[in-house]
Amino acid sequence: MNSFSNLKQIFKANSNFLFYFLLVFSLLLCVWQTINFFTCDKIAALTEEQEELRARKEQLTEFTSRAAEIENEWNDHRETLDNAPAIAARASEVPFVLADLEKMINSYPVTLDTFRAEEITRVEEYDMVSITINVSGSTTFLQRLLKTLEEDFSYLLQVEQFAWITCEIKGVSMELKLCLIVADSTIAALP
Repeated sequence: MNSFSNLKQIFKANSNFLFYFLLVFSLLLCVWQTINFFTCDKIAALTEEQEELRARKEQLTEFTSRAAEIENEWNDHRETLDNAPAIAARASEVPFVLADLEKMINSYPVTLDTFRAEEITRVEEYDMVSITINVSGSTTFLQRLLKTLEEDFSYLLQVEQFAWITCEIKGVSMELKLCLIVADSTIAALP
Protein backbone atom coordinates (compact mmCIF):
# COMPACT_ATOMS: atom_id res chain seq x y z
CA MET A 1 0.00 0.00 0.00
CA ASN A 2 2.92 2.11 0.42
CA SER A 3 3.44 2.36 -3.26
CA PHE A 4 -0.17 3.30 -3.73
CA SER A 5 0.07 6.12 -1.25
CA ASN A 6 3.28 7.27 -2.92
CA LEU A 7 1.47 7.42 -6.19
CA LYS A 8 -1.34 9.31 -4.59
CA GLN A 9 1.05 11.90 -3.24
CA ILE A 10 2.83 12.22 -6.58
CA PHE A 11 -0.49 12.65 -8.33
CA LYS A 12 -1.64 15.32 -5.85
CA ALA A 13 1.61 17.18 -6.21
CA ASN A 14 1.58 17.02 -9.99
CA SER A 15 -2.15 17.30 -10.60
CA ASN A 16 -1.95 21.03 -11.09
CA PHE A 17 0.90 20.52 -13.51
CA LEU A 18 -0.97 17.81 -15.39
CA PHE A 19 -4.13 19.91 -15.55
CA TYR A 20 -2.28 22.93 -16.93
CA PHE A 21 -0.34 20.72 -19.31
CA LEU A 22 -3.55 19.20 -20.73
CA LEU A 23 -5.18 22.65 -20.93
CA VAL A 24 -2.25 24.17 -22.86
CA PHE A 25 -2.07 21.08 -25.09
CA SER A 26 -5.80 21.33 -25.88
CA LEU A 27 -5.53 25.04 -26.65
CA LEU A 28 -2.55 24.46 -28.93
CA LEU A 29 -4.42 21.66 -30.68
CA CYS A 30 -7.44 23.96 -31.29
CA VAL A 31 -5.21 26.75 -32.61
CA TRP A 32 -3.37 24.30 -34.88
CA GLN A 33 -6.67 22.91 -36.26
CA THR A 34 -7.97 26.44 -36.95
CA ILE A 35 -4.80 27.49 -38.74
CA ASN A 36 -4.71 24.21 -40.64
CA PHE A 37 -8.34 24.64 -41.76
CA PHE A 38 -7.78 28.14 -43.19
CA THR A 39 -4.41 27.17 -44.65
CA CYS A 40 -5.86 24.15 -46.48
CA ASP A 41 -8.59 26.33 -48.01
CA LYS A 42 -6.01 28.88 -49.11
CA ILE A 43 -3.77 26.16 -50.56
CA ALA A 44 -6.70 24.69 -52.50
CA ALA A 45 -7.62 28.11 -53.91
CA LEU A 46 -4.00 28.83 -54.86
CA THR A 47 -3.65 25.42 -56.52
CA GLU A 48 -6.77 26.07 -58.60
CA GLU A 49 -5.51 29.53 -59.58
CA GLN A 50 -2.13 28.03 -60.48
CA GLU A 51 -3.80 25.53 -62.84
CA GLU A 52 -5.80 28.33 -64.50
CA LEU A 53 -2.62 30.37 -64.95
CA ARG A 54 -0.80 27.38 -66.46
CA ALA A 55 -3.62 26.87 -68.96
CA ARG A 56 -3.59 30.58 -69.85
CA LYS A 57 0.21 30.47 -70.22
CA GLU A 58 -0.13 27.56 -72.68
CA GLN A 59 -2.70 29.51 -74.70
CA LEU A 60 -0.47 32.58 -74.78
CA THR A 61 2.57 30.51 -75.71
CA GLU A 62 0.66 28.98 -78.62
CA PHE A 63 -0.59 32.41 -79.69
CA THR A 64 2.86 34.00 -79.51
CA SER A 65 4.34 31.15 -81.50
CA ARG A 66 1.82 32.02 -84.24
CA ALA A 67 2.35 35.80 -83.87
CA ALA A 68 4.73 36.07 -86.84
CA GLU A 69 2.33 34.08 -89.03
CA ILE A 70 -0.64 36.21 -87.96
CA GLU A 71 1.33 39.42 -88.55
CA ASN A 72 2.30 38.27 -92.07
CA GLU A 73 -1.34 37.48 -92.87
CA TRP A 74 -2.39 40.87 -91.52
CA ASN A 75 0.22 42.65 -93.65
CA ASP A 76 -0.90 40.69 -96.72
CA HIS A 77 -4.52 41.77 -96.22
CA ARG A 78 -3.96 45.24 -94.79
CA GLU A 79 -4.04 47.02 -98.16
CA THR A 80 -7.26 45.26 -99.15
CA LEU A 81 -8.85 46.09 -95.80
CA ASP A 82 -7.73 49.71 -95.98
CA ASN A 83 -9.19 50.11 -99.47
CA ALA A 84 -12.41 48.16 -98.89
CA PRO A 85 -14.55 51.10 -97.68
CA ALA A 86 -13.29 53.21 -100.58
CA ILE A 87 -14.17 50.64 -103.26
CA ALA A 88 -17.56 49.54 -101.96
CA ALA A 89 -20.24 51.73 -103.49
CA ARG A 90 -22.48 53.76 -101.24
CA ALA A 91 -26.22 53.36 -101.74
CA SER A 92 -26.50 56.93 -102.98
CA GLU A 93 -23.81 56.23 -105.62
CA VAL A 94 -25.41 53.09 -107.10
CA PRO A 95 -27.13 54.86 -110.06
CA PHE A 96 -23.86 56.62 -110.94
CA VAL A 97 -21.84 53.41 -110.58
CA LEU A 98 -24.27 51.61 -112.91
CA ALA A 99 -23.99 54.47 -115.40
CA ASP A 100 -20.15 54.24 -115.21
CA LEU A 101 -20.35 50.49 -115.77
CA GLU A 102 -22.60 50.92 -118.80
CA LYS A 103 -20.33 53.67 -120.14
CA MET A 104 -17.27 51.42 -119.75
CA ILE A 105 -19.00 48.61 -121.66
CA ASN A 106 -20.10 50.98 -124.42
CA SER A 107 -16.52 52.25 -124.80
CA TYR A 108 -15.65 48.91 -126.44
CA PRO A 109 -16.70 47.92 -129.96
CA VAL A 110 -19.26 45.44 -128.64
CA THR A 111 -23.04 45.34 -128.57
CA LEU A 112 -24.72 45.63 -125.19
CA ASP A 113 -27.73 43.31 -125.49
CA THR A 114 -28.86 43.25 -121.86
CA PHE A 115 -28.06 45.47 -118.91
CA ARG A 116 -30.35 44.85 -115.94
CA ALA A 117 -29.76 45.90 -112.34
CA GLU A 118 -31.95 44.79 -109.46
CA GLU A 119 -32.78 46.53 -106.20
CA ILE A 120 -30.33 46.56 -103.29
CA THR A 121 -30.70 43.32 -101.32
CA ARG A 122 -29.16 41.93 -98.14
CA VAL A 123 -26.90 38.89 -98.55
CA GLU A 124 -25.36 37.53 -95.36
CA GLU A 125 -23.45 40.44 -93.79
CA TYR A 126 -23.38 42.90 -96.69
CA ASP A 127 -25.72 44.56 -99.17
CA MET A 128 -25.48 44.13 -102.92
CA VAL A 129 -27.02 44.93 -106.28
CA SER A 130 -27.34 42.04 -108.75
CA ILE A 131 -26.46 43.03 -112.31
CA THR A 132 -27.07 40.93 -115.43
CA ILE A 133 -25.09 41.87 -118.53
CA ASN A 134 -25.17 40.24 -121.96
CA VAL A 135 -22.64 41.58 -124.48
CA SER A 136 -21.87 40.33 -127.97
CA GLY A 137 -18.93 41.05 -130.25
CA SER A 138 -15.52 39.68 -131.10
CA THR A 139 -13.84 37.35 -128.64
CA THR A 140 -10.82 39.66 -128.38
CA PHE A 141 -12.84 42.70 -127.35
CA LEU A 142 -15.02 40.68 -125.00
CA GLN A 143 -11.90 39.34 -123.26
CA ARG A 144 -10.47 42.87 -122.99
CA LEU A 145 -13.76 44.11 -121.56
CA LEU A 146 -13.78 41.32 -118.98
CA LYS A 147 -10.17 42.09 -118.01
CA THR A 148 -10.99 45.80 -117.66
CA LEU A 149 -13.99 45.00 -115.44
CA GLU A 150 -11.83 42.81 -113.23
CA GLU A 151 -8.80 45.11 -112.97
CA ASP A 152 -9.84 48.69 -113.64
CA PHE A 153 -13.42 49.13 -112.48
CA SER A 154 -13.13 51.30 -109.38
CA TYR A 155 -15.92 49.65 -107.36
CA LEU A 156 -16.16 46.23 -105.77
CA LEU A 157 -17.75 43.81 -108.23
CA GLN A 158 -18.06 40.10 -107.69
CA VAL A 159 -18.61 37.78 -110.65
CA GLU A 160 -21.37 35.35 -109.74
CA GLN A 161 -21.83 33.66 -113.10
CA PHE A 162 -19.95 33.81 -116.38
CA ALA A 163 -20.75 32.13 -119.71
CA TRP A 164 -19.54 32.30 -123.30
CA ILE A 165 -22.33 31.73 -125.81
CA THR A 166 -21.74 31.10 -129.49
CA CYS A 167 -24.60 31.99 -131.81
CA GLU A 168 -24.68 32.00 -135.62
CA ILE A 169 -26.47 35.35 -135.80
CA LYS A 170 -24.65 37.36 -133.10
CA GLY A 171 -21.36 35.48 -133.11
CA VAL A 172 -19.86 35.25 -129.65
CA SER A 173 -21.59 36.71 -126.64
CA MET A 174 -20.67 36.91 -123.01
CA GLU A 175 -23.22 36.64 -120.24
CA LEU A 176 -22.24 38.00 -116.84
CA LYS A 177 -24.06 38.03 -113.55
CA LEU A 178 -22.33 40.44 -111.21
CA CYS A 179 -22.80 41.64 -107.64
CA LEU A 180 -22.02 45.24 -106.83
CA ILE A 181 -21.13 45.42 -103.13
CA VAL A 182 -22.86 48.32 -101.36
CA ALA A 183 -21.27 49.84 -98.25
CA ASP A 184 -24.00 51.81 -96.49
CA SER A 185 -27.43 51.09 -97.83
CA THR A 186 -30.53 51.78 -95.79
CA ILE A 187 -31.13 48.02 -95.61
CA ALA A 188 -27.99 47.66 -93.45
CA ALA A 189 -29.54 49.99 -90.87
CA LEU A 190 -32.66 47.85 -90.44
CA PRO A 191 -32.63 45.29 -87.57
